[in-house]
Amino acid sequence: MRATAVCVACVALRSAAAFHPHAGSALSEPPQPVRESRLSVSQLSEQRAAPGVTIKYFSSLRDDSNAGDEQLPGTVRQMRRKVGSDDVNWEHGRWLDGFWKTADDGEIPWSAWDAFNKTHDRSKHGVYCQYDCATRCGFTWDDAAAKVGPPCQKDKDCRPRPPGSAAAGWPHSQNYSCYTDLPDYKRGLMGECFSKDTRAKSDAYCAVVCGASPAACDLTSCTCTLSAAWDLTTKIERHDDSTPPERMPNKSWALVEQTRRDYQSTVSGLPACRWRPGSGCSNVTVYECFDGPSAGRCSAHNWMYNPACLRSCVHVSTLNPAPYYALWVDGPEERRPQRGERQPRYTHADDRMTPERRGIKLRAADVLMSRMCKSVANRFVGVTLYSSAFENKARRLVRSCELVGICCKATNLPPGAFGPGAPEGSAEFRFQAIAMKPSFLLSEMEANELPVVFLDCDLEFHRFPDLFMPGRSPHPPPLTPPPPPPSPSS
Repeated sequence: MRATAVCVACVALRSAAAFHPHAGSALSEPPQPVRESRLSVSQLSEQRAAPGVTIKYFSSLRDDSNAGDEQLPGTVRQMRRKVGSDDVNWEHGRWLDGFWKTADDGEIPWSAWDAFNKTHDRSKHGVYCQYDCATRCGFTWDDAAAKVGPPCQKDKDCRPRPPGSAAAGWPHSQNYSCYTDLPDYKRGLMGECFSKDTRAKSDAYCAVVCGASPAACDLTSCTCTLSAAWDLTTKIERHDDSTPPERMPNKSWALVEQTRRDYQSTVSGLPACRWRPGSGCSNVTVYECFDGPSAGRCSAHNWMYNPACLRSCVHVSTLNPAPYYALWVDGPEERRPQRGERQPRYTHADDRMTPERRGIKLRAADVLMSRMCKSVANRFVGVTLYSSAFENKARRLVRSCELVGICCKATNLPPGAFGPGAPEGSAEFRFQAIAMKPSFLLSEMEANELPVVFLDCDLEFHRFPDLFMPGRSPHPPPLTPPPPPPSPSS
């Protein structure tokens, strides 16, 4: 797909039909000129508020729970405090004795809470609970915790196993049992529900209202998705099984020789050190040199291209594993722009819209490219920018692309690309290079006439990235068969 234009600012317009505030329908008046829709005073005020500002919303109704506000001409029905620089980062709560205490979203009606609590009653251990109960069925505790399995009280309540579980990879010897003390994700029959616009309704509102029952779900304000947590046969991720440093064997000649062979057979990257980290080796200084003048020393920097070391390895045992998540669950999609909202929220500078307007002539720049780019069968191209200080890393990236069969193109960014006020190595040079990425990507899409993937120049490939190929998305759109040809008329 080839991009041919860039949207600079988008403004949505509303209908111009006149409407009388006391009438039940639009008046039959001549059409008025189209006007831009505006945000409410509340929305504009919340947008302008700085972090730490509290906004109180008053009501003419009386509420016994707000006894402390009786001196005010109206009851405080809702209080919101801004907790971030973004206009959507607000939390609900109250100021009590000088301290802010978060509270439930005041927009959630009590009837929704009542219905939600009945279907998520975790104190009954599965007697009345329907969703996200404290006891659920699963192949393991992690499996039961990650998924929306059926509620249970005993193992016999989990029979039979979910259909298709054996084909999905769960062995027949794996019991499907009842587990307790499970987390509550506030999920319901509709799935994981989020607000379409958190300035209007909060995510908590959608989780409660839609989690209570499908009939009560406010689909005008909320959107719900069913993730892999609803597929009871999905395989979960394994826990990290790396050996901790204290259980690694002591360094020996045999282990060094084996690591030396690993180094020779590792086409791209570094092998793991097979012995216990010594003095000076940590989860920061993970690179140990085991051949050359610096043998036995650990460093925070890769020994590659360093003449003091011929071969090195990585102490993988010192690295902290990533947090464990049994299932990958997609988050909510970015909300759509509101009426009257300008996108994007910054002002463009015409002299920076393209690399050429910046005075950077990409056609005159040096390029590193894998030989795979000579093929006409490429479905995408990996592109990157590099400065002279990163040339060795860019070369390593392009070599790894060639080894696994990817077309990669690295373009050199001259040291003085952004003028004397932003020399190479300065923070301003880095910021300008980052800001230039969108225009660089557009120019590469137009120049190569292929989809592009931006690559950091300090990475390298160990295998072909199937995910970048067309139709290889984890959640591809369903394929619709072509309609049958029309039958000949009789």
